[in-house]
Amino acid sequence: MEQELDAAYEGLFMAAEHGRADVLKALLEHGKDVLDLPRIRNAAGLTPLHVAVIYQKADAVRTLLAAGFPSDATVLPTHVKYAGMTSYQLAMNQAPIRTMVQVFLQYIIQEIALNHVASVEALLRAGIDPLTATDGPPHNNSLLHWAACSNAIDVVELLLRYFGDDDEKRSLLMNRQNTDGATALHDACHGNYIECVKLLVENGADLTVVGVAGYAKDKTAVEVATNKDIMRVIAKGRIKRAPPTPSAVALPQEPAANEVVQASSLASCEVPEATPAAALVDVLHGKPCSVLPPSASSTDPKVLLEEKQALIDELKQTIDELVTDNHDRQLLGEERVVLEFIRKLRDEKQMVERHLHDAEEHIFVQEELMIELKAQIRRHNSIVEGLQKQLDALKREKDPNAVVAVVGDVPAAAAASEANRIREEVDASVDSPAASTMMLEVPPPTSQPSNSFWSSLLYFLWLPFADEEVLPTTMPSAAKAAPAPEPARSDLHETILTV
Repeated sequence: MEQELDAAYEGLFMAAEHGRADVLKALLEHGKDVLDLPRIRNAAGLTPLHVAVIYQKADAVRTLLAAGFPSDATVLPTHVKYAGMTSYQLAMNQAPIRTMVQVFLQYIIQEIALNHVASVEALLRAGIDPLTATDGPPHNNSLLHWAACSNAIDVVELLLRYFGDDDEKRSLLMNRQNTDGATALHDACHGNYIECVKLLVENGADLTVVGVAGYAKDKTAVEVATNKDIMRVIAKGRIKRAPPTPSAVALPQEPAANEVVQASSLASCEVPEATPAAALVDVLHGKPCSVLPPSASSTDPKVLLEEKQALIDELKQTIDELVTDNHDRQLLGEERVVLEFIRKLRDEKQMVERHLHDAEEHIFVQEELMIELKAQIRRHNSIVEGLQKQLDALKREKDPNAVVAVVGDVPAAAAASEANRIREEVDASVDSPAASTMMLEVPPPTSQPSNSFWSSLLYFLWLPFADEEVLPTTMPSAAKAAPAPEPARSDLHETILTV
């Protein structure tokens, strides 16, 4: 078992030296139940984390920190050069400094965001200074900025008590501004983290710091908050930090003459149950008044002092409520602007919806008209077909031996010249005495006529004989056939079949 552990330790140091983060992860995962990370050291008193920092292996440092190697572990005295130094201090002594230090700063920011107090405390012990440590440009947020914007309450408490009784350093930490001029209190108020705001206010965070850019531009912390409870917390913090009033000073054993006069004047006052604000102001300035509580009839200075203090507290509460109401009115004005804009958007949306509805109705009407037109076209076509059939039937009744063929229309220019040529040949053959004419019966069509080129050509060939009923055919071998009487030209044209 010891040999296996020694081999694992040796592998960890070799992987850390060469920056093999993958090997480190595999070894640590395999030995997570048996490896005692704080006790792993080599003969020189270094931990694997020390070795990774010395050799400037950033990935290995990240892996070892995430695995739980103590960042505050120091080098044993056996190593003369680095004795007593933590891994962060070793990183600070490396060149370039920013390379390895940035790894530690990134890790502590990650732990702060997760509110891991123990890890953050170990890194602080390792040497990270909360006053100077930042996330770098362009924002330059401090550790307290990150704790406040992450609502890491435990880390905020840790950072605030880090300096002990040194109020000056604590104040510097709380009031440090980032590039946008925002403090940690700005971040806490912007996130409406009331517990974090309470901690910062109670520890003396500056309430008057104004930002220069971003969400905090020209605003104090209370002005970026949207939670009324946070506004009350900050208002109470202002009241507590107000300079002490003269009434808070201890009175001597024997009252002075002016106090006796004032007491007598107060004793003569009668007051209703509610005390006006003007009377409170008069009392604060030591003027006689016409409105005071009934208990003011006493001439005891201590009683008068207590009554004054009660009035002062009531006045402070009134001021607090006025500040809160004023801020509420400002927010209400902004909300009204937003609501008005939303109302305009809603009206525009309704208008667009009406236009869309009208367009849909128009489309629906057009579709109905289209359907009706198509129905009329179909009825018209059926009527035309019926008339065509009646026409064909009438032609058949006129000459039962003739067959009517229907050919589709084509443009006249397609075959006009060819039709004229063939017609001339037919006329020539009819006029020839050697030719004999005989009648051919055309069988009825077996299929519907087509609109092909050839049917169109046939139509134009037959066009000149539109009034004829039979088709003439010339027979070159008429001399060999039985003699037949030669018909007259007018009789011949009457027998020509055309469509």
